[in-house]
This record gives sequence, structure tokens and C-alpha cells, in this order.
Amino acid sequence: EETCFFVRPDKLFTYLPTIYKAFSFARIEIARDVEPAHVLPNGVVMHTARITNVGDTTGEIQKISDTLPVGFTYVDMMATSDVQTDPTLVNGTLVWNGDWTMAPGYTLDVVYQIKVAGTPGVYSSSMSVEANAATPPREPATTTVTIEEAIAGLDATNDSPTHEGSATT
Repeated sequence: EETCFFVRPDKLFTYLPTIYKAFSFARIEIARDVEPAHVLPNGVVMHTARITNVGDTTGEIQKISDTLPVGFTYVDMMATSDVQTDPTLVNGTLVWNGDWTMAPGYTLDVVYQIKVAGTPGVYSSSMSVEANAATPPREPATTTVTIEEAIAGLDATNDSPTHEGSATT
């Protein structure tokens, strides 16, 4: 007759190396610009929005909205824009609907022209996005344009924020 004895501790601990990686789910950021930032009444400016997924997973943009000031109107999409479809106008807000897949690090450029109002002043527009499987910005991204008073006696070219032009006769 044989007898077996097992000698072992009550608890056994195994330690594995810890691997740490900073990780975040898809998160959307919007950077905006307007050129020129100073314009004459009824001039045309180019808006650029760079919408970027700064997270580590893929997300999807479903809607882009830009609320325009009163008196501002949409003109056209620019050839450099990743979005070429004209927006719809809903209560003073430009709306682009779509399913834009946003891989980690991907940037969607939305570039379009806007005709500004005829009244001098400082005006802001605000852009927001709706996303699926991604966190949109907490606050809308804003951009500001200054409509300056036309200088009497000059035919403005609207090519420069300094209002260069030729003298009228």
C-alpha cells in the first residue's frame, strides 16, 4: 500500500508584469478658422473646420452643425473640403448629415464659403457635431469675423483685410 503526501503552501501568488498604456475611446475635437478675419460688408469669407478623432478607437460623425449669425448666408463648398455635399439650412443653422468614419487620428476637413452680413460689427458662429461611438466636444467650436466699415472714396477689392482698393472718380 502506497501513501502520497503533498507539500504546498496554503496560498500561491503569481506576479505578472504590469503593462500600462494610456487609452481613450474615440473623442472628437474641432479646430476652426476663418479667412479673412476682417472683411467689408457683404463680403465672402472661407470657413475651415478640422474635425479630428483624438481617441484610440474608431468613431463616427453623424451630423455637423454650424449656427450662423443673422444676415450670413452659405455660398459654396470648397474643392479642398473632404465634405462636398451642400448643407441644408435649418433655422439659421447649416447642417451636414452623413456617416463619416473617424479612425484614430483621422481629420475631416470641412471648408466652405459664407457671405457675411451688410452691417459692420463682430460676429461669431458656433459648430457642433453629433457622433456615434465617440465623445463630441463639450462646447461648440466658435469662430469670429469682424465686418468693418467701408472706407468712403475707395472701390474695395475685398482681397485684403486692409481694404486696399482704387480711388473712385
